[in-house]
Amino acid sequence: MNGEQALLDDIAQARGLRGLATHFGPEASLPPDVVEHALDALPDEGDRLVAALASVRRRDGAAPQLPFCGRREQLELIYNAVRDAVAQRRLHVIEIVGERGLGKTRVLAEGLAIIDPESRGIDVLPLAARSGDGPQALVAQLVRRRFGILPRHSDQVAYDRILEALEPRCDERTLVGNARLLGHLAGLRAMGPGADALPADLEAFRRHAFRALTTVFRQDLAQAPRIIVLQRPGELDHRALDVLIRLVGELAAEPLVLAVLNESRKDMPELRDALPEAQATYVRVQVEPLPERDVERLVVSLFAETAAEPELVRTMVDKARGNPRLVLENARLLVQRGELVTSEGGLVRGPIASSLATGLAADLDEASRLRMAALSGVERALLSAAAIFGRAFQAEGALAVGAALEPDLMAWETDAGSALERLAAAGVLRRTERDDESAPDAAAAEHAAGEPAGWRFAHHADRARLLADLGGEARELMHALAAQWLEARPLAGHDAGIFYEAVAAHWLRAQRKTEAARALGRAGEAARDGLAMPRAKALFRTALEALGLHTAARGLDRAPLLLSTLLTHADLALKTGDFNEARLLCGAAIEAARALEPRPATELAPVARAYFLLGRAQRGLGAYALAAAALGRASELSRRAADPRGSGDTLTELARVHWLAGGEGGYAEALRLLEEALEVRRGLGSARAIAETLGLIANIRIQRGDFEGARGPLEEASALSREAYDLAGQARALMALGAIAYFGGDYERALDVWKEGLRAAEVAGERELIGAFLNNIGETRLARGELDHAAAALVEAREITTETGDLRTLTDVLKNLSALYARKGDLVRAQATADEAFALAIAMNARPSLGPALRARAEVRSLRALAEGSAALAREAEDDFRKAIEIFRDLGDKAELERTEAGLASHQRLVPPG
Repeated sequence: MNGEQALLDDIAQARGLRGLATHFGPEASLPPDVVEHALDALPDEGDRLVAALASVRRRDGAAPQLPFCGRREQLELIYNAVRDAVAQRRLHVIEIVGERGLGKTRVLAEGLAIIDPESRGIDVLPLAARSGDGPQALVAQLVRRRFGILPRHSDQVAYDRILEALEPRCDERTLVGNARLLGHLAGLRAMGPGADALPADLEAFRRHAFRALTTVFRQDLAQAPRIIVLQRPGELDHRALDVLIRLVGELAAEPLVLAVLNESRKDMPELRDALPEAQATYVRVQVEPLPERDVERLVVSLFAETAAEPELVRTMVDKARGNPRLVLENARLLVQRGELVTSEGGLVRGPIASSLATGLAADLDEASRLRMAALSGVERALLSAAAIFGRAFQAEGALAVGAALEPDLMAWETDAGSALERLAAAGVLRRTERDDESAPDAAAAEHAAGEPAGWRFAHHADRARLLADLGGEARELMHALAAQWLEARPLAGHDAGIFYEAVAAHWLRAQRKTEAARALGRAGEAARDGLAMPRAKALFRTALEALGLHTAARGLDRAPLLLSTLLTHADLALKTGDFNEARLLCGAAIEAARALEPRPATELAPVARAYFLLGRAQRGLGAYALAAAALGRASELSRRAADPRGSGDTLTELARVHWLAGGEGGYAEALRLLEEALEVRRGLGSARAIAETLGLIANIRIQRGDFEGARGPLEEASALSREAYDLAGQARALMALGAIAYFGGDYERALDVWKEGLRAAEVAGERELIGAFLNNIGETRLARGELDHAAAALVEAREITTETGDLRTLTDVLKNLSALYARKGDLVRAQATADEAFALAIAMNARPSLGPALRARAEVRSLRALAEGSAALAREAEDDFRKAIEIFRDLGDKAELERTEAGLASHQRLVPPG
């Protein structure tokens, strides 16, 4: 079967779009509460605790609030747990449990006020879980809290804060790398040189970042205790809970307190089971309803002197049934109705003459229903439109959507402003000011730009009730109007990813799927650029779903958008090492392109791109024949489309495949293709692309022993990479320069060059390059007889290359580890490791990897034959040496050929045939 036919059969087997739909399964959708999730995506987490702590610290009457009553036993438990965590240097988990409205946050705030963490240098880091959030969202909150990053801060300001905090703790080599790791965890886009060079394996990069975060907290806790507060833990998905448990478990022998505010009906046995008594002390604080006498004190405290009518006090106490929040909600309800008004001394009777003791709520849900029933017509219309936007909204947006639905409503603009103020006074809404730490980022950014501050529903239940009362058609129309209003506004000050997620969410709810897919694509690109790869993938998958991925009938009007979305997603999958997923996506793109045929040659570039990405995916999977077939098709289409950039990319990638496969004449063909690609790329003038091609030319010449012929391309590639601020490119040039020194026997020079390259790769976040540098450093240390240093480098290299899926480097790492174990006298382990390298090379079907693996196996068999006096092992060793020599001779790999011939000669001298 020829390569082209095999390629077509592979595409057919993937079944294009239908296979892709099966591959993704039901998890391709955004969270169910998609609008709320998108619009509230930037953190207002921990706002209730922050507010409670601030009000408790002030104690000057600046913010009206209910006094604190009772709870002495609970306060003592909290105080003792913090004290013991500090004294014993041991993790203490405090679970504060109680029904909604009983005052769990207030109890914790009062307990912390007694401890006075601020004066003791104890940081309190409040977090809040939300439905639909994964582990990345929780970790991002934690990092932002730790480094004082507020919602209104730009990515650059946030990154500078991280750098400033880390500078006293890191040396010059690790400062930028650690800042980039932690910035990634905080959700920041990559900063500095090489920012657009994505790490080869984002999951490995994220694990590395998590270790950096743990190190920061361990250093913090060595100086002062820390208190992490988690609100609404029942909303955590299992992955986020696992991350939290892993983090605090790593810090179990430190003075750390984890305080969890939990509702009674959402018990968390997972947390207790995962942190046994040997690792952590677990304290449960139960918050019960207040006694009647304490509730009565709360009610009376709300009123001005002598203004509290006995009948009203009695009714409010009875209705509350020990719930202090319900006392406040009923008071707000009476204010909203105009039956009570505020004065300097507290609440007094309002102008509306009625019995205040009637129509009060018996629970928090009823309080929300009664508040909404008390709205005037203009208030309800305005809030219904606002509810479409999310819990946070801008008055202008609510006004625009509401006015479009109610054009005849008299004096809308005048009444809307006063309505918002009345609703804020009644506690239904609140402003989000610029310096309010709980403000959503969109509102904060607009305020900073001189626009009006936003508004926010004070109670989620109010917004949910308004949405439930809207009919289906009305909701769809309002979502479409909201999307149009958002898209017409300038993006300045907004986070692009969250902004377009919100736009897409509105289009999806409006059943306008093509518009939704466009917005989802822009949101996915923003997430990708910020290294939020899992989120980017979810967005692209949802875009594909919206375009009709699960249906065979796709209109021609959607085909170009579908093709573009598939290609962007495939490129993302390749960047994260998901080669199988990329292969499916490219097969789907090729199938989608058929809907547009016949087409003029000028429109063939996207189809060529699909075959190019498919070739890269097959190369990553080690299917070199399929990769060559796909790239050959891409090259043909690029020429027909008169696309020089695509031609240069394809020729370079095709050369890489020939080089890696190492077939007969493969190196010569790779060099021919690279010379052709270099001419094309020089014509385009892209420094980074030219440097890539030159680097490949140099590496192939090095493997053929032409060191002088490699120097010129390497020097030019290095200069071009510096010109383009391409740290990854500079690191690749250093990789090859070190190889020249190594093969020339100058091990010290090779080590110096490779250490410099390792630093560049670490700053660029290129895990594949980091693994390769560590492998080379380990091999050089081994050649110098520095076995312990060699072992440290090679073990880390094995871990990284296993994570990144770089099988070719992993094979070389295993070969070097085998030699290390042999030098240490552990021939059994050396043989097992050499066999593992050989099996991996066979599976890859790559002769450039198979040759070194055969030599490694031969060397161990030779040592065993000498030690055991085994003629059979001696013959097997000689056979492996000769097979390796044949491979290197065919490849033209002069350096490896000389090493293998020397190994065979040594074997024949030391281990004569039996």
